[in-house]
Amino acid sequence: MGAASVYGPLVRIHRNLHAARKGTPQWVRTERGKVVEYLPTVALRDVTTRVRPGGVRRCQEQGVRQVCAFFDGFRIDPADLPTSEPEAIVRFDPRQDEQFHAVGILDSPGGRYPFRTAAFVALCESGRAYAWGAE
Repeated sequence: MGAASVYGPLVRIHRNLHAARKGTPQWVRTERGKVVEYLPTVALRDVTTRVRPGGVRRCQEQGVRQVCAFFDGFRIDPADLPTSEPEAIVRFDPRQDEQFHAVGILDSPGGRYPFRTAAFVALCESGRAYAWGAE
């Protein structure tokens, strides 16, 4: 893999909470709080996760679904993702925790650790998020 080329500006992506509907893409790009694009898959570089504590609190206290967690990163061409196996699966469940977690694939299978940043993240049509260079 060569140096990843930047495909677009810094973007904010969250999981589509209505994706169970047939034909609805899994991921949503927003700008200033407004939906601008629905995406089946997304590849990002220099990724940071963001969580809104107030949204997590409402999810936990009221049992409602709410967008409260995001991936911020630079959109790249999926061909620029590493060709190696991902290092981790990234998960977020506001009913159980207040931060993203990565579940190790290579180094610590079954291990679970806090996830904040990664060199690359692939957001897949299945709704899964895979990371390379996770911290």
